[in-house]
This record gives sequence, C-alpha cells and structure tokens, in this order.
Amino acid sequence: MVKLTIDNRPVEAAAGTTILAAAAQVGIRIPTLCHLAAREPETSCYVCVVQIEGRRELSPACATRVTAGMVVETQTEDVRRARQTALELLLSDHAGDCVGPCTLGCPAHLEIADFIAALRGGDGRSAAGLVVRGLALPATLGHICPGFCEGACRRKALDEAVAIRELHRYVAETDLELTAPYDPPCAAATGRRAAVVGAGPAGLAAALHLRQLGHECTVFEAQKELGGALRTGLPEWRLPRKILDGEIERLRRLGVKFQTGEKLGENLSLDRLRAEYGAVLLALGTQKAGGPADPRAEHVAGSGAALDLALVKSLGLETGPRGVKVEREAMATNLPGVFAAGNLVSGAQYAVHAVAGGRRAAVAMDAHLRGQALGHRPHEVHSLLGHLKESEVARLRAFADPAQREAAEDLTAAQAAVEARRCLDCDCRKRDNCCLRKLGEEYGAAAARYRGERREFERDATHPEVIYEAGKCIQCGICLRLAEEVREPLGLTFIGRGFRVRVAGPFAAHLADALHEAARRAAESCPTGALALRRGARDGT
Repeated sequence: MVKLTIDNRPVEAAAGTTILAAAAQVGIRIPTLCHLAAREPETSCYVCVVQIEGRRELSPACATRVTAGMVVETQTEDVRRARQTALELLLSDHAGDCVGPCTLGCPAHLEIADFIAALRGGDGRSAAGLVVRGLALPATLGHICPGFCEGACRRKALDEAVAIRELHRYVAETDLELTAPYDPPCAAATGRRAAVVGAGPAGLAAALHLRQLGHECTVFEAQKELGGALRTGLPEWRLPRKILDGEIERLRRLGVKFQTGEKLGENLSLDRLRAEYGAVLLALGTQKAGGPADPRAEHVAGSGAALDLALVKSLGLETGPRGVKVEREAMATNLPGVFAAGNLVSGAQYAVHAVAGGRRAAVAMDAHLRGQALGHRPHEVHSLLGHLKESEVARLRAFADPAQREAAEDLTAAQAAVEARRCLDCDCRKRDNCCLRKLGEEYGAAAARYRGERREFERDATHPEVIYEAGKCIQCGICLRLAEEVREPLGLTFIGRGFRVRVAGPFAAHLADALHEAARRAAESCPTGALALRRGARDGT
C-alpha cells in the first residue's frame, strides 16, 4: 500500500491507484467531466487538476498515479482558478440554451418546454402536473397574463410565437373540469406554521408553495371574498369567477385555511401573528385596482393604486423607494420572521409578477421556518445561443410542425395538440442535471468570458430514444467508450480536426444506425446535454 496525504488527510491506496480514486476512497470529491470508471483516462476536460507538492504545474487527478509521501491539495486558489478557466473555455463553445428563452422570459420561470412536450405526447395529466406545481393560478393567468414568455419565444422569428399562454390555460382549465383535478403533492408535515396576510395573487401563490413544502398555512383576508384585485378589479368577461374559484378550491383541498374579514391594523394584529406563527408574509395588495395595460391582460393594480404607508409604518416596517424595504431575494423585512411580497414591495405590477414574488417569499419562509440561513440567489450559468444563422433556424424548423399559430383563445383538444407541436423544443433536456452547468455554477464560471465564434447548432433526432446536439459536445469520449464496451456494430467516432472535431456515426451514419444497446446509458452518462434522452424516454414512456 502507498501512503500519501490529500488535503491534510492521511490516505492509503494500492500501488497504481490514481489520485482521483484515492481521494474518492476517503470521501474527497474531485470534479471531472470526462472520467469513466474502470477505463483509461482521457484527460480531456482538465477539470480534475490538483496541486502536488514540489511540482510547479497542476496535474490531472484522473491520470496521475499515487506515490509514497505524495502531498496533494485539491482546493487551493490556483486549482480552483484553473478549474474555472477550463469550465469557461468549454462553455465558450457551447452551442445551446441551458434554459429555453420562453422560460427565462416568464417571471415565474414555468418549465414551459416540459409541459408542452407532455401535451405533445398526449399526456394531459403530466402536463397539468407540471403547470400546477410550477405556476400558481395557471388557469387564471391563462386569461390575464400578457405573455412575456411568448415575447421571448424563438418560434416568433420564423412566423409567430407558440401560443404558450393559451396552452397552459387549456391544460389548467381542462384539468379543473375533471371530477378529480390534479392536486400537487405536499411534503411530509413539518409541524411548522405560516401566516399569509392577503389573498391576492401573491398571497395565494405563497400559500400554495408553503403547503407543497409541508408547512401549515393560514391566509387572512380583509374582504369577504378571496382573490384580491383578481376578483375586484377585473370584469367577468376577462376572468370568469368560476376559474378563480376553482383554483382557490385547490388550495383548500391542499389544506390551506382561510379567514376572511380580518384586516391588519384593525381586528388583526401583526404582533399576534408573529407570536402564533413561525413566519408571516404580508401580501396586502393595494387600495384599488387599475384598468388594462394591454387588451389581453390586466394589471394587478394600476398606476393609481395607493399603498397605505401609514399602516406600513405603524407596523414598524422600513420602507424604500418602491414600498416596503426587503432583502431582495429573501423577501425579508427588517422585522424577524416577517416577509413581504406583491404590491407591498414593488408597486403596481402584473399578476404573474405577484405570483412569482409569492413563490420566492415561500422559499425564503421555508428556510426561516427550518432555521436555515436566508441565502441569496446562487450563481447561475446560462449558456445562450443568441442570434441564429439561417442554417440553424432551418434545423430548428425541421423539428417542429410547420402549421400556423391557432388564433383561438379557447383551444380545442385538436388545436392544442397542433399548437404544442409548433414548439421548437429549444430548452435543454439536461438543464437540471448537466454536469458542465453544475460545475460552472460551483466554480463561478462566466459562460461568456471567452465568447467567440461558436459552433453551429445541430440536432440529430433520428434515434427513437435519444437526441444528439453536436454543438454541446465537449469531446469527453464517454459515449464512444460505452459504445465500444457493448460492441456496437457501428458505434461512434471523432470526426474533424481542432475546434471543429465532433462525435458522429462513422461514414455519415445517423445516430439511429450508430447506437443501439448503448444509447440509453450513453445519454445518461453524457456530462452535458449533447446526448440526451427524449423527454418521454426520461420517464420510460
């Protein structure tokens, strides 16, 4: 056995063991993007570098064998900087979107590509689940949201944006009409209690997410009816009351309690709420509702809406230029355990902004209730395709239905199916488990630091189970080695030279011909979204 030291910890490993394997034996994680267990190292990603005492240059842990007395450091400043640079170089040539433009454009960050894919596959129940879990009041917003997502939709450059608003309205309304509408699962009860003051869009959204997180939640509302400006500021023809009532009823089924006729500062005391509940959200809304800012949408509160600053100050809350002063991401006020959202924080806004704020507040309240630090938003990596060449647009167009947009707001099932097939599906199928993205976030990598001319977007969708996008490939060789391991008749190979090298089937073979037995494992092992399971295939459908 060879004795060495890794991060000041004594380690014993068999002769011939790599530093990467020796570190893993004692629970020390060294990141890597190209390593495949029990196979010869590729040393292509350069993310696993470490510092060895006595050596000027950093060494790849996956290929360096341990020696007696070796002293290894895995987290020095030089090591972290080298890893960050390696990741930024890989991201600089990454031809793909980490998150679809539509989702980035949605203030509530609804996972749009996923629910449309479910709808496209005929799975309305899964589509409803994705919409209801991710977007409080989806049917309501389907009537009144101005469609920020559609403004960002890439299909708009071809003809017209996908009717995303109408699609999630169709999914949500169809579900509400069922005998047993979809109710999102709630985590195991935590035994902790939260209070929400105000039953407008921000308060209702917070209540939904607090229940999903496992907390008891009671909503206090000054009016006799629930919904805030959604009910009092919009005519029936813009928002049918049965839609709003149906979505509020879902909250009741989840266990949210409502107490009406409770007005803060009169018969409802903030001191009492703070004494009885572990966290309190103030989502008071405004004094009056405004008119439409757009023929398709309504403000939650118009520019004439006024905040009761006297009440706010009497509660001991600090105010800023736009309302109650909060820590932006945590939505926390100067009073411990008291949070604020909606118009109370940011002035007049659309309902979707209030819903997004309610969700952020619920996440912050969850951390407070669990005794965790109220952290700020972590560093995020967003690789973006940006402007597309005509050749790239043609490749995207080939993946979608060429049909024109359906003009009707009340879509039929047939129209919704056609509209869903118009989606270009440009959201990454591995956005949540891409190793390149996760490591980029961990090491603070900037996706555009070394941005230059990128590879063109390509997509091979000939395989029934997986999709390959060559522009996301980092040439780690994992898929080649897996195909070789199962002795695929054709398999994969590297073609091209220098920066133009990419993985492909030999002799210009399509992916469907190149991969058979190794397809699923190769897609699951790919460290990026270059080779990924089709959306339905991820769930075995």
